[in-house]
Amino acid sequence: MQTALRSLREKSGESMLAFSLRVGVEPGLLSLIERGKRPNRKTADRIATALHVDPRSLWDQYDHFRKW
Repeated sequence: MQTALRSLREKSGESMLAFSLRVGVEPGLLSLIERGKRPNRKTADRIATALHVDPRSLWDQYDHFRKW
């Protein structure tokens, strides 16, 4: 199953490496997040900002993410 994050990243035409460098997230962590690992709120915000979407559209439980 493809995650919303992966779909949006691929739709933007960016490779995982290029996107991770732009967002400032390690490629390995981005890979884990795309496969379902829940990021902390700061990372979620950075990814959503880079994709120009509301983080709640990527993660249902966003409001319960840790803030640090």
